Amino acid sequence: MQIGSARSARFSGKLTGFTLVELLVVIGIIAVLISILLPALSRARESAQTVKCLSNLRQICQASVAYSADNKGWMLPCGWDPKTLPPGAPGDALANWWCNILVDYHYLQAPDSKNQTPQLNSVFACPSGILEVSSPDLTNQTNIPSSRIDQTGAEPYRYWSVEGTCVDCWYGINASEGTNTYSGQPARRLAAGSVVGIMPMSAVRRSADMVWYFDGNIYHITVNGARINARHGRMTQTNMAFFDGHAETFQTDKLPGGINAAGGTNYFTAAYLRANYPPPNPLWLLDQ
Repeated sequence: MQIGSARSARFSGKLTGFTLVELLVVIGIIAVLISILLPALSRARESAQTVKCLSNLRQICQASVAYSADNKGWMLPCGWDPKTLPPGAPGDALANWWCNILVDYHYLQAPDSKNQTPQLNSVFACPSGILEVSSPDLTNQTNIPSSRIDQTGAEPYRYWSVEGTCVDCWYGINASEGTNTYSGQPARRLAAGSVVGIMPMSAVRRSADMVWYFDGNIYHITVNGARINARHGRMTQTNMAFFDGHAETFQTDKLPGGINAAGGTNYFTAAYLRANYPPPNPLWLLDQ
């Protein structure tokens, strides 16, 4: 009798649970919280990528300064054009660019990329870049971005060295080949078998204002201003590094040519920059 009474007491309470309305309310609250948190998480992730990219650019600048110190004050060239292609390079490859020089002479580390697509574990990899590897083609405009929001500008380029290694690089250099047309550029290219227009670091008198590296492709922004890429801040900002070693984030629409800079228009003549982008805007040419 006592056992039966205990069982009756144990199960005498009314069992309750969520009603359908209560369940829908909880689901709705969770959905609202997710909708609030996701943009914040996305902004935090993008901010972290921007900071990482700035760190990459600073390290590249420091390595470039170290190269200059070891080479009697001469600038790191945009690249060296050897007479023969490096072993294993495709027939249209351009070899021994600035990033190859920094890696091959042990100023920076980057894994050999020729058998991997692409190589992300590298200071040359922008965390906001995309993963489709391109090859430089400066003659027929293949794989050249049409504007600064064109995602082609966020691709890495694969640069070969005469040693047969290659580097995937997501950054561009403010430089040119050293012809008279581009005589104002701070870091020019070595031609095959000769030196063309390489300058000493002392030629840059305002190092904190002169752009050295940027989010973008290759070099020759005088030929195609869209090689500067709007890669951060939801495709509204560009990271750039300067000759004094610091890096900053800029609103892309405030740079010469704006955010939709069309390829083929030269926004980087000294006269245009002096008239439209005077100091304290960044400097792009030595004679600006």
